Parts: sequence; C-alpha cells; structure tokens
Amino acid sequence: LATSTANTIIKNSDISHTFWGIATENDTGNSNTVQHSSIHDTVEYGINWGQGGNTATNGLIENNTIYTIGKMGGRKTNEQGIYTATGAGLVIEYNSIHDGGDDASDHGIYSSSVNSSGNPGIIAYNLIYNFTGYGIKISSSSYVNVFYNLLYNNCCGIIEDQGAPDHINVYNNTIGTTPAGFNGVGLRATTGSYITWKNNIVYGINYADFSANSKYNLYVDPSVTNFAADYNLVYSPTPNASGYYAYAGGA
Repeated sequence: LATSTANTIIKNSDISHTFWGIATENDTGNSNTVQHSSIHDTVEYGINWGQGGNTATNGLIENNTIYTIGKMGGRKTNEQGIYTATGAGLVIEYNSIHDGGDDASDHGIYSSSVNSSGNPGIIAYNLIYNFTGYGIKISSSSYVNVFYNLLYNNCCGIIEDQGAPDHINVYNNTIGTTPAGFNGVGLRATTGSYITWKNNIVYGINYADFSANSKYNLYVDPSVTNFAADYNLVYSPTPNASGYYAYAGGA
C-alpha cells in the first residue's frame, strides 16, 4: 500500500515465499484492511504495517493466518508476524500467528502505534504460538487495549518495553507454557506508565525446568509508574531462588 492509500481491502489472498508479506509505505490514508488471508514462508515480516512515516488511522487486520515467518533464509532480523507503527485506532483481531522467528527479538505481534484515549489501538482474540520472542510486544505506544488473546509455547508472553509506552491495558489474556530452556516471562513491563494487568491467566512458564535459570510469571521493572495488577490467576511449580511467582523492581 503506497502513500495516501485509503479504504483499501486486501482479502482472501495467499501470499508466500516473499521478502515481506504485506507492507504499507509512508501511508497517510485511513481505514485500510487486511482480512481472511494466508501469509507464510517469508524472509522477514508477515505484515509490516508501518514502513516509513506511516500515520494512517483506523486500520483493520483480522482473521488472517500468518505462519513460518523468517523461514525463507537470508536475513535474520525483523521476523515479526505483524509489526505496526501507525496512527490511532488500528485493530488487530482474530488472527492465528504461529511458528516464526530465530531469536528473542522476533515476536508474534510488535506494536509501536500511537493512539489516543478516544481512538485506542486494540489487539484482541488472537492465537499466537511457537514464536522465539514474545507473543505480543508493545513499545513506544499509547492507549492500547490487549484482551482475550491466547498465547502459548512462545519464549514469553506479553511485554511493555522501550519508548515508555503508556495507558496500556492488558485484560483477560491466557498465557501458557513456554518451552524448556528459555528464561520465560508471562507478563513483563520494563518501562512506561499507566499500565494495567487484570484478569489474566498465566501458567506453566518453563514448567519443565522451572528450577533452572530465571523465570517469572509477572515482572515489573522499577522505572514503571502508575502500575496496577489485580485478579490475575498464576500457576507454576514451587519456585526457588531463581524462579519467582512475581517480581516488582526494588521489592
């Protein structure tokens, strides 16, 4: 999608064996949609919704299947299922995103979109599994609601990280088993403000070897301000000195 493209719908497509699957380029148009498509076997991004100076608003990415990202060989960077850096109101929902990445920097969904209180970004009802990084990473974003996603067998669950994200609500997600051998985290915030975690289920973080290395169900760094967490259900084996149910920086 090129500059100022608006109201474009890409649907019912099969896109594979490409460098990127779908990308927007310096897009200032609004209300573009990708839906009901299969995107797979790429070198880098499945969907790059933020190439260049992208200020498009009210986009929709829904009901797509995105898989084997980064499996075409070549470069070993930017192997994200969906990457976004847009204007307000992007909705990412009902996608199945799985089997991607080469290291912990490759995520199922990576959001850097800037939203507003009246037009938040939404990441909801997605199934994300078998990624080498986080299922969902939020950075340099504001006003994002993350809810009812199912994430399992990724390195880690959901993180607010880099660029001081603010007003991030993480509600009603299920974050399941992470592979043995990873330093897994269920929910983590390294920076930002007005971050809320409520009614999430976190279980089986490195269940197979919880006693080895450092693993946390919930982890909050000391730089995070105006943080709240409540009514989260957490299960793991009995932790020891290197595995914790929850950790708050400075505590």
